[in-house]
Amino acid sequence: MRAETNRWLERWSERVREIVDQGWYRHPQRALARVLVEEMSFRGDREDYHRPENSHLSSVVRRRKGLPILLSAVWCIVGRSAQLEVEGIGLPGHFVVRVDGALVDPFCGGRPLDVDGCRAIVARLSQGNLDWSDSFLAPVGTGRFAERVLRNLVGSYLRAGDALRIYRTLRLLTTLDPERLDFQLQRARIAEELGSIGEATGIFRGLAEQSRCRRTAAVASKCLESLRERSPLVN
Repeated sequence: MRAETNRWLERWSERVREIVDQGWYRHPQRALARVLVEEMSFRGDREDYHRPENSHLSSVVRRRKGLPILLSAVWCIVGRSAQLEVEGIGLPGHFVVRVDGALVDPFCGGRPLDVDGCRAIVARLSQGNLDWSDSFLAPVGTGRFAERVLRNLVGSYLRAGDALRIYRTLRLLTTLDPERLDFQLQRARIAEELGSIGEATGIFRGLAEQSRCRRTAAVASKCLESLRERSPLVN
């Protein structure tokens, strides 16, 4: 599956490079839109937005649709391989790309954006409750990119009630960012739900005894005490 995905991505990047070299378009983002949207029909999955496959690169490449962040990942991979300057931009609640300085929304068919357009997206998704910050337009590094994808997967699996996949995804998240205490707490709760009492106990105890965040320590202590009441062997 991975090899096939890589072949497709490489093929599309070669096509983009061909179009750029032939000078078909003045702006490089048009070459990407030509290949990924017009020729390959990539689009946002509006019908089943939270479907887990929308957060898996191989599935998005195969189905030609997915979440904003995965479509943006495809644009970044293909564009960079074609020697274009492409950055992922993680707006609150949405994800877009910047191609040679031009903002584009892959989820909406490569629709061109400006700063006002990004402001409007944030205002709409936050229902006016989040003030705009120019920091929203900062490029997202690989680690933050991966974290956001994994968080989306947790949300999808929560909706599906798939505790095992939630646990596996949280394990990746806590490895990627051990300092995120909310991920640690959630992982411990899911481990307990799955019957992994030893692991849950260890995480709760560690957070209760070592966390510098009083609220996290208090929550972990309460969870640990509850676990002891229900599982006499926990000490």
